[in-house]
Amino acid sequence: MRLKVVQRLRFTGMEIDLLARGEDQPRTILVECKAHRDPLAADVISKLLGNVEIRNAEAGWLFSTSDLTKDGRGQWEAIQDNPRLVKKFTWYHPENIIDILVSQRAVADCSSLNHRLTPYVVDDWTLIVSPSRIVWLAQIIEDGLPTKFTAFDGPTGKPLDLAESSTIPKILPRFEALSYFSLSAPSLVEAEARTIRGPVAPVISGDAWDDLRPARPTDFAGRDDVITDVSHFIDSVRIEETSTRTFAVQAPSGMGKSSLVLKLSDLARRNKISQCSFTAVDTRSATNSAFVCEAIRAAFLDAQKRKLLPTEMECRVGSLRDPLDSPDLERALKLIKDKGWTIVLVFDQFEELFAKEDLFETFNAVKDLSLDIDARQIPFILGFAWKTDVSLPQQHPAYHLWHELSDRRKPFKVREFAKRDIVQIITKAEKSIKKSLSPAVRGRLLEQCQGLPWLLKKLLVHVLKRVPTVESQYLLLKRELDVEHLFK
Repeated sequence: MRLKVVQRLRFTGMEIDLLARGEDQPRTILVECKAHRDPLAADVISKLLGNVEIRNAEAGWLFSTSDLTKDGRGQWEAIQDNPRLVKKFTWYHPENIIDILVSQRAVADCSSLNHRLTPYVVDDWTLIVSPSRIVWLAQIIEDGLPTKFTAFDGPTGKPLDLAESSTIPKILPRFEALSYFSLSAPSLVEAEARTIRGPVAPVISGDAWDDLRPARPTDFAGRDDVITDVSHFIDSVRIEETSTRTFAVQAPSGMGKSSLVLKLSDLARRNKISQCSFTAVDTRSATNSAFVCEAIRAAFLDAQKRKLLPTEMECRVGSLRDPLDSPDLERALKLIKDKGWTIVLVFDQFEELFAKEDLFETFNAVKDLSLDIDARQIPFILGFAWKTDVSLPQQHPAYHLWHELSDRRKPFKVREFAKRDIVQIITKAEKSIKKSLSPAVRGRLLEQCQGLPWLLKKLLVHVLKRVPTVESQYLLLKRELDVEHLFK
């Protein structure tokens, strides 16, 4: 770029600061290069502009391998509108860097490699730069999701074999969910089985009111305050009254989080929560980081069922690393925004990602998605339902990452049952089984359930199954509801 480095101001594993002068023009440029995984915050730009002034440089150039955060992008856009500052600052984002490398013939143009992948579907190319070599990686799509990868030498475009490609997932764990696809042995293509993944499991309810699994929406009662608050939040995102795009339903075990999520989904389906589709997935079905892309695709397919999107739209997810960069999803999100709708995707039982070390990359994928949605300000809401009584040691890798995101999400706490909630539940149970409880037994249930939904449900099932007559209810009271027998 016709600049000569006159001084290295800082050099670390992921950052280089350089002072450079033009070889053809008498100008001084302060260059910062950041090989970061996460988006860069606004203070990176502020500090660079400050250093430009301190060192009396003409301009600051920022090269980054990641995007900017929402605040960072806002600051960058403000600079573009300021004639004085726009001369002082230039941001070279990943696409710019690749364009420069291609124009200097340091790497092959990935578009020239596309013909080698015919007839396979590839929406995303990733340039991987490691100490040993530069590699182009293509993600091959099956059934709307990336399932395989193939790799090419970056400078020459020569296909790499399995041995040469085997180190890639170690460099970028996100790609461990993909299996290797050989271009050099086309005879093996037909013999290769299609990549099989377990489907993303939806959150499911019990089959009847007395089923101890999450309650059916028809059996759900109470929580009116939380339902109203979540509904208002979804609406505020839809009409762009808030920039927050993430929420969390928080409560200890057994407080009815999954039942609440199912109720919200049912309300959205019946248009009681206006102009949105609502998808709830069970995080316990996650086996690797591809789970996040599968959940995103499930949300867009649900949006099609709700008629938010045309049924003929494919909604392919083209990249495990940057799913929202997929052309299909970008078109779908524009259409949804123009219609004034929004998509909601909730990960229920989210604490599962904390419990298993081998799912840490899946947690990273969720974190990246959350930051990306936040930065893009798209009509897409991410929700989490997780237990607050899970003990997460501070040395756990997900501990700090999850807490770092706390200022990005709006919390909704599910409280203990109030008296009116308990009365509603008991009344619904009586109607379902066509039995009535005496005031004395009702009073005892109010006392003994301690406001805990799981305990109330167990006691109700126990009582209504053991008391065929009103007379037997008094015998049950004498035995203190036989709670010891229930728990045995």
